[in-house]
Amino acid sequence: MMQVAFGNQFIFDVSTLLFDQVQRSSQQRWAKQERLGQRPALQNVGPDTDTVSLPGVLFSCWIGNHNAMTTLYRLKEEGVPQALWTVRNGIGVPYLPGRWVIEGISETYSDLSGSGKPGKVEWTLNLLRYD
Repeated sequence: MMQVAFGNQFIFDVSTLLFDQVQRSSQQRWAKQERLGQRPALQNVGPDTDTVSLPGVLFSCWIGNHNAMTTLYRLKEEGVPQALWTVRNGIGVPYLPGRWVIEGISETYSDLSGSGKPGKVEWTLNLLRYD
């Protein structure tokens, strides 16, 4: 079974949280120099910060653990860059190159019970490449 880990602090799996896709974005920075009567001249000034979004769904009565969200919020507040690892049979190999920080976390609650507890939590973890 393959797992993905955020540093050595958090492992995404059935008992915590699972994401079902990876959205990666990489941009290049371009400086514009205005020119009279012409289009601006563009100069490549290098790569911008890569971003990754990991969306997933937690079903509190079936899969995942809402306390895992608390762990991710704590890691976000700590702001320590971490590697993303693929873990197979206890051995880690890089999942995405570089180190990453948590830029933000979003949650959408639905299927609320009479006590207000969500049965379904759709969440997204947004990461920025640190190096």
